[in-house]
Amino acid sequence: TTTTTTTMDAKKNNEPPPTIEKSTPSKGSSLPKIPASVLERVSKQRSKLSMVVLGHVDAGKSTLMGQVLVQLGNIEKRIVNKFQKQAADIGKASFALAWVMDEDDSERERGVTM
Repeated sequence: TTTTTTTMDAKKNNEPPPTIEKSTPSKGSSLPKIPASVLERVSKQRSKLSMVVLGHVDAGKSTLMGQVLVQLGNIEKRIVNKFQKQAADIGKASFALAWVMDEDDSERERGVTM
């Protein structure tokens, strides 16, 4: 539904629909980069977006949502850096973005986001 709304908005404004552009992945990340035009449009909107992410265990659902929050600017880079360091210290470097979604340390220790 988000894509439909965005595409409809683009049609109203006679703009081409937004696309997800591939960028050079950062260390350990192969997720597409959100275009600046989409980020600007989202930052100007006052409405809330609810998302449901479904997937198999260990499919990267929390990591995906952590990446979305970071790219939208909802999570400060210093917090991500802190999580990256903590995750690397315990041998779970790939979990750093998933930790953005964790409520407390017990979830991080178990490696499971609720």
